[in-house]
Amino acid sequence: MRIAAVLINGLIFHLGMILDILFFGLLAKILHSILAGKIYSILATLVPLLMYFIDQSIMMSTKG
Repeated sequence: MRIAAVLINGLIFHLGMILDILFFGLLAKILHSILAGKIYSILATLVPLLMYFIDQSIMMSTKG
């Protein structure tokens, strides 16, 4: 009876750990995709601006 209880407890504990890992893995994946999306959108807005400023500075240096 005691062995069965230990086995059941171990099984529940391991299931909990596996579920935790799966859940946190999913959470991390979601978080990563959100962050990656944010970073991508930030880059998508910053790069053209940066290009514009570089263009302007080149124009100014060639003009003056």
